[in-house]
Amino acid sequence: MIKRFTTVLFVTGWLLIAAPVFAAERVDTIPEPKFSATGRSDYVFAINKVVIGYGKAEFAPCASGQDCAHTVSVDLRGNQVTETIAVGSTEYVRQNNERRWKTRTPQPPFEGFFPELPLADDLHYRIGDIEINGVLTTQYQLQVSPARLPAGLTAANLNLFLARSDNTVYKTQVTTLGADPKLGTLEIESVVVFKDHNQPVVIGPPPAGLVDAASAHAFTDEAFAGGQFLPSWAAPLFVRELAHLRASR
Repeated sequence: MIKRFTTVLFVTGWLLIAAPVFAAERVDTIPEPKFSATGRSDYVFAINKVVIGYGKAEFAPCASGQDCAHTVSVDLRGNQVTETIAVGSTEYVRQNNERRWKTRTPQPPFEGFFPELPLADDLHYRIGDIEINGVLTTQYQLQVSPARLPAGLTAANLNLFLARSDNTVYKTQVTTLGADPKLGTLEIESVVVFKDHNQPVVIGPPPAGLVDAASAHAFTDEAFAGGQFLPSWAAPLFVRELAHLRASR
């Protein structure tokens, strides 16, 4: 399975390219973002500007009516590929060349790629226009109010790239800055680029005969500075990388 995704390495370059610098304009609110009901995405995660992993995802409602997602993530340090199917609060996981799946429950329902946060006390900016996959978008930035920052964080910026035509989300970028007792300054980045908006996507649980009764390790009790602003399904990759970095100090 690893060989299948080595060609995706180019994604780590263009997803993390810094957005053009514009004269930011303070605005009262950010337009209501429109998330597609179905679609696909490419994503990259980084710590202190070093890419730790990347992957692809597709999402859609399952036949059961629950929110479902199918992700394939590459852990660069561990040279490991993890495939996950999320069906509501149940996750099915397999790694590398495994043919069988393990379950991981209970998990929070798949909540997408961008945290839902109260916006009243935050600062909002219109950064400027940029083209993504041939579509003209406007970049907006939400700077989280210091009063709402959890312990260990000094800043958190959440960026939305919304289509000029209808505010459909074409890209999200979350950046948090904080301090770690062993690592010092800690910057965490999550970048997701969406595509195939509202195109047919079919997701369902794997065949019951390929699912083992043994459960995979759950990461529900793991926490790290900045994790509050990332989707829960991204946590395992960051937890593993941070543990490695701390152990190497």
